[in-house]
Amino acid sequence: MRIRRNLAIVATTIALCGIGISAPAADAAVRPMADCGAPWNNVGAPGNLYGYGFYYGRWTYAGQVEQQYQNCGGGVVNARAHFQWSSGFQSKFSGTMVQVDIYSGNYGPTTGPSTMDSTATKDIYSPAFEIHNANPDHWAAEAQLVGTYYGCSSVARGTDWYYGTGTPQRDPVSGYCG
Repeated sequence: MRIRRNLAIVATTIALCGIGISAPAADAAVRPMADCGAPWNNVGAPGNLYGYGFYYGRWTYAGQVEQQYQNCGGGVVNARAHFQWSSGFQSKFSGTMVQVDIYSGNYGPTTGPSTMDSTATKDIYSPAFEIHNANPDHWAAEAQLVGTYYGCSSVARGTDWYYGTGTPQRDPVSGYCG
């Protein structure tokens, strides 16, 4: 009898390990991020980003950041940030880097996934992030220039959008990086 019980425990353990059941991740509440293939839609208004004002004596329009969402069905909604360089800035300051992310004051680390790219790419997107990772679920797209001599006094931020009610929470903010 004891041998059968031990064999049953071993068999159960092997079966559970074999199908991939394991201990939950440290942050099990975070929903996975992925582009589900549905169309992306702009939401809210974009925030403008300006650069090199300290160096040239006036701010130069670098581009704008806006939030996009994707309705995947089944209650899953992804959000991401989209940044588009100004053509003039893109050619004049070739090689400049921008960091783009999705932000919520209601999400533990405050920013969702981010990406960094240079003026070589016209449109830059942060990875998709499931909006229900924040409670309440309001998010904004952010962008800032990276590696500028004076840094950024503020980041550009598009409309802070509350998905629970489908309304804006805060207006867009312009960002300035020297």
